[in-house]
This record gives sequence, C-alpha cells and structure tokens, in this order.
Amino acid sequence: NVLPRAFTIEMDSVLEEEAISLSPAVLSKLEPAAITLYRNNEVVLKGTVNQTSLLVLTDNWHANWKAFANNAQTDILRVNGTFRGVQVPAGDYEVRFHYQPRTLNVAFFVSGIMIFFIIYILIDHKRIDRFLAARFVHPSP
Repeated sequence: NVLPRAFTIEMDSVLEEEAISLSPAVLSKLEPAAITLYRNNEVVLKGTVNQTSLLVLTDNWHANWKAFANNAQTDILRVNGTFRGVQVPAGDYEVRFHYQPRTLNVAFFVSGIMIFFIIYILIDHKRIDRFLAARFVHPSP
C-alpha cells in the first residue's frame, strides 16, 4: 500500500476542496508521473493525462512552496493532510514546484546592511579610532 513518489488521479474521482483525502478505492485509479528534476528548492514533474487530473507529489506540503502548471501559477492543495497536490489540465503538462522562505528578502536586506557597515569600518577605521580615543580615553594623572 505504498504510494508512488508522484502520480495523477482523475479529478472527478476526488472532491475539489482546499484539503483532499484520497480513499483507498481511488488509489487503484492512479497513474505514475515522471519527476524530471528534484532539488531541495525545486521539483519538476511532466506527464500526459486524458482529462483534468490531480497531480500528487508525496513530499510534505508547506506554505512556502509555489507551484506553476504549464508556466501559470496555481494553488497547491493539501492531500491526505501532508502531501502536495496540483490540478493539471488534460493533455501534456509540466508542473514546477519552487520553494522560497518568506524571510529570505529580509535576510538579504539585513546582510546587505551589515556588509555595508563592515566595509565602512574597514575604509574609515582611522577616523573612527580618533573619534573613540577623543571621547573615551582619559589621560592618566
């Protein structure tokens, strides 16, 4: 009863909801899908279906994943509480999953500010040293 890594199932066999539960009877109707690229932050699947279908990738669902079916962004459905599912149209399809943490842009901004600050200190360290010496170094009596 182990599911394939990626498969399609006809949409009329499942309810179109935000979260989908696949019954054991439906699992006998699934067709394997081809994974053409698999990386930590990107997965590409290709295949052909005769009618609108649900493509399921048995990797964990997470809100930071984005999906593109035939180069158009599409919603990722939660399948069986943990897997990723995407509706694909009849015919040939290519689905690309892309992962990007929401905090990545903030991390780039903070890193850029810190790099600028370090470069400034390296370039202008003599003036900074004179400023600190005048403020905080007191002559001995």
